[in-house]
Amino acid sequence: AIREQMGIIKAKNLFAGLMAIPEKEKLRIYAEWDAVGNAENASLNRVMLERTPFMGGQDYEQAAAGLKAWLDSGVQYTIATDQGPDSTDVGPVVWGRLGRMHFSRMVGLQDAGAQAMDILVAATRNGALAYGLGDELGTLEAGKIADILVLDRDPLADIANMKSISAVIKDGEMIDRDSLPTVKVLDYDPEAAWPY
Repeated sequence: AIREQMGIIKAKNLFAGLMAIPEKEKLRIYAEWDAVGNAENASLNRVMLERTPFMGGQDYEQAAAGLKAWLDSGVQYTIATDQGPDSTDVGPVVWGRLGRMHFSRMVGLQDAGAQAMDILVAATRNGALAYGLGDELGTLEAGKIADILVLDRDPLADIANMKSISAVIKDGEMIDRDSLPTVKVLDYDPEAAWPY
């Protein structure tokens, strides 16, 4: 049934927002979660304990093979997440935090066999096309909005290098990253080790 769905998606030239991207470190943490050792953070512990039965028993190789079937099918995909911000008012999201989840998804795709260039295309051009904004965003072309990341390291050598951001150009203007955020949205450190 899944392969049939892949064929339909490809035939209709649709984009898939791949969500079931296994991450080795995340699966390890679920498998080794110590509820007693994490008792001081009751809300995080509750969320982790609720999800551990579903995530802790996953086999990485089996999950990666399932993702590889999607990659090999030729279906166009985007970098996707259902992640939103968590806060002290709402509690932890845990699956991955806004500000880092897309990076984690890229690494998960690479680990499962996706080529770095295909991941970059998924994150840029395909995302813009999927939203019907391909004429405005997604590629570097005259007349398009100039949103550009300048990196210190080559993402084609390792997609994790996408986090080596040297400069941000938004709407054609260099952003002073030291002054960010101008409006605080997150009340946690997006660089803290998952799941914190």
